[in-house]
Amino acid sequence: MSETLLTRVPRDELPEGARLAWDALNDLTGTPTFIEAFAKAPELLDFAMVQFYQNIFFNGRVGEKHKQLSRLRLSMNHGCRTCNLQNLSGVSELGYSQAKIDAMWRQDYSSFTEDEQATIKIFIRSDAPERERIRSEVETDDGKLIAQYESKTQNN
Repeated sequence: MSETLLTRVPRDELPEGARLAWDALNDLTGTPTFIEAFAKAPELLDFAMVQFYQNIFFNGRVGEKHKQLSRLRLSMNHGCRTCNLQNLSGVSELGYSQAKIDAMWRQDYSSFTEDEQATIKIFIRSDAPERERIRSEVETDDGKLIAQYESKTQNN
């Protein structure tokens, strides 16, 4: 279970909709902490899950491929493990190979198409020293993250 300083709401105390979200996130990542923590502020949970993610990432005119690549690059930038696990699953479901995912961790986009590269590069931090710091942190942790993701997908 993920550690957080935020007060959590146990699954059995969540409203029905939040329990469904808890189940989905737990099935996907094994880490439903996001739902448990945000349940203390249901309006924020609704904003994050419905108004933001549902409307931006699952509706609209931009293709799913570009949205999933954007989500993964963004979560690589900010480092949220739960987000990374969800987004790794998203790009895998679209058929991206582990080799391409690994290349994204290394910021090697040469194997991506021109439109994929343009999508990814929009979300790369422009400050080179910060990008290098993030890259070193990701490379330190990505073995654990990828192992956790692979373990989760092999068990399904």
